[in-house]
Amino acid sequence: MIRRVEEAVHSIAKRIFLLCLIQAYAVGCSFENSEVAKLRAACEKDAGVTIHSSVEVEGFYSSSGLQGIIKSGYRFMEYCSDRPPYKSALTEGGCFRISKVERASGRCDPVRNARLSSFVVEPYPEFLENNCIAIEMIEAPTAEYGVINEREKTLASDGVGIHVRSETRVMRMADRQLLGSYIGYYYNRNPGHTGPIGCDFLYDDIPSYTSARLLEDTIPPKP
Repeated sequence: MIRRVEEAVHSIAKRIFLLCLIQAYAVGCSFENSEVAKLRAACEKDAGVTIHSSVEVEGFYSSSGLQGIIKSGYRFMEYCSDRPPYKSALTEGGCFRISKVERASGRCDPVRNARLSSFVVEPYPEFLENNCIAIEMIEAPTAEYGVINEREKTLASDGVGIHVRSETRVMRMADRQLLGSYIGYYYNRNPGHTGPIGCDFLYDDIPSYTSARLLEDTIPPKP
């Protein structure tokens, strides 16, 4: 149900954007045709998702930090940062493993779990009945598979707008074997005041990162 709503909203937003392109100056829409042309050219070059292989995993390393682990099917996630984990008992930066563990294990992070206990919407209350989140500092990531994110930013011709190339690669860390990747391009004409436009707004056959399901199709969580 939620995915259908998201798709409907995306479809409406896309139609509005394309209408603005067609009627750019007649109705006051301010997208710059030359910059949109640059975005189109980039999208046509190599944007989209590519899947090479798939393997079930319990967790993974992320180069860009973490998403909510409770709502995912993964048992753990690892990352490194010069800052301590948000809402945790740790006070220094480094590399960390965030895990779902049984409450009886005694490994619960008191700060994180106190924060989670204030959430009244599922799946948090059900999860916290018998489980909790452990946050541990590690010397280095040990996950067999990793999600590597890279972003490149360039200024638009007016010196205000921004073009972004984003690439996410899923790989086996030991030998850098590539399981899959997603490449996206985005243009924001006035960062801080307007939102970015991506390839998925311009082309029906180029999915957004979310709808591409890169992680689900390359490193799905073990049952």
